[in-house]
Amino acid sequence: VISWVGVARSVCPVTRGGDEQQRGSILLENQWQMEEEHHPIEPQITQPIEPQIPQILTRSHRICFLDSHQSEEFCLFLSTLERSYLVGLDAEWKPVSSRRPGAAYPRVSILQIACRLREDSSGIAGVGGRDELVFVLDLLSLPAWAFWKAMKTMLVSPTVLKLGFKFKQDLVNLAASFPGPDAHSCFAKVEPYVDIGKLYRELGCGISCLDDVGMAWESLSLASISEDVLGIHLCKDLQCSDWELRPLSPKQVAYAATDAYCLLVIYDTLVNKVFDEFHRGLEMPDIPECCQSARVGVAELLPIIHELTESHASSSILRSKHGVAVSMIKSVLEGKIIVTSKFPTVNKLPNTDLTIAERFGEKIYGSRDGGCRAVKKKPKTRRGRNTGRCKAEQEVIGWCGPPPWDPSLGGDGVPKFLCDVMVGGLAKQLRNVGIDTASPHVHKIDPRTLVEQTEREGRVLLTRDIKLLRCRFVPRNFAYRVRSLAKQDQLTEVLQAFNLTIAEDQLLSRCTKCNGEFIPEPLTPEEAIAAVPERQELPDYALRERLIFWQCSVCQHIYWQGNQFHRAMKTFQALARKLQVQTMSQ
Repeated sequence: VISWVGVARSVCPVTRGGDEQQRGSILLENQWQMEEEHHPIEPQITQPIEPQIPQILTRSHRICFLDSHQSEEFCLFLSTLERSYLVGLDAEWKPVSSRRPGAAYPRVSILQIACRLREDSSGIAGVGGRDELVFVLDLLSLPAWAFWKAMKTMLVSPTVLKLGFKFKQDLVNLAASFPGPDAHSCFAKVEPYVDIGKLYRELGCGISCLDDVGMAWESLSLASISEDVLGIHLCKDLQCSDWELRPLSPKQVAYAATDAYCLLVIYDTLVNKVFDEFHRGLEMPDIPECCQSARVGVAELLPIIHELTESHASSSILRSKHGVAVSMIKSVLEGKIIVTSKFPTVNKLPNTDLTIAERFGEKIYGSRDGGCRAVKKKPKTRRGRNTGRCKAEQEVIGWCGPPPWDPSLGGDGVPKFLCDVMVGGLAKQLRNVGIDTASPHVHKIDPRTLVEQTEREGRVLLTRDIKLLRCRFVPRNFAYRVRSLAKQDQLTEVLQAFNLTIAEDQLLSRCTKCNGEFIPEPLTPEEAIAAVPERQELPDYALRERLIFWQCSVCQHIYWQGNQFHRAMKTFQALARKLQVQTMSQ
């Protein structure tokens, strides 16, 4: 206990370069010797720390407290997220007194992330031979723009299994704590996610104990799971402490790190216990040596399961009361295990973790409605136009540049748009004037998918959905609300709003169906007949009059220069001259 208290002391600010003083990241591993030299331990200890904490986190574990994005430990944190395959998540905030429905979300102060790293090509895991690191992030000091990209990639990566205990509410509070465009909705969802409490229940651990005591699954706590699985009692005295008070005490940092890291230990123990009890309960004398490992491959176990199911049907491990029945084990082992088709060959989950993810993994959202809000239809009534909308709401749904393709933001200067189903006609009009405009292929699509596509491809989302803009899923310079109704008026509005000009040599140069560009060389009627897709038929008059044909390089659809082509060309040429005159007059 005395040696652990040596860590749990305050750390002075770190001096970096000249006289400039900054609160850097605290690396608790390097504080063991320094604290013993400068802060001798007094023999009088009134309230010693629980001796169970060092059994989970010891001196060999590396714990980093991050409150500055300019520190070396923060760079280590970003690189660790890229190389992790198993992550434990937990969050802390200042306790709130009101729990009324509709009350404001508490502001999350601390986010704990325990990472287990993959082995590199040389067979060495982690940094300096360490394969497990624990990071404690001070979200009151770290800006969202510094970590959103790495955080969002890790939370939705299929090659990283995320662990938590009732983390749904934590994710909701995290999303509410970072609603601005700088966060880029990095806490919108987590997948694949495995809840330790649900895994503990599904694997049947402790069912007899709960039945005897009369406990409900909802009242199960992480401390009780830890005590049952690990035999270690987690001290939860600091759970309701003031997490917004700075500086945090080392006891709080140690408590936060332990809560995240114990998820990895409990997960390993649960998974290994299932396989160990399955082997020991069936008393399998003829199991090959290659199958004795707790993380044995599925291919080696499946032939043995079918052989031993009949002969050991009376074993205690097969009783449904304990929840580890052979049928459940077989269903887990025979789960859909994807080795190379869905996950990369280098960065993939181990077979055991992949089986757990396929069997027990789920997707959680950072909103109370679970990502799909049910809207009750109201009876239609005639109402006057709402002209009293507040100015703040207008600013939320208004356009705020510059666009993502602007060279000042690192763009290439080429405008690119994404139209949702509400402005599908506008997408075709923009393609007609030669502007790269994508659109979803299905009518019902998750708005989050549109937001991800805009950020990934550097496009501006064009929509008339006010509710989507009010949710602030997308930064203001990545979305524009179209106010006009007619598609021709919408085209003029967008061109004027983004100060775009129409080049006559780019008119009718894109496919209106898929946004693909035309093949540079035109086709003769004979070539058009040979290249026409099966789903399209060419009109006889176009072949008879030997018109000029053009083919899309993506969907292979063929166009020809008929009367409709010439009418559209005149219309867009007139629009180009009109916009040019307006630009010169301004």
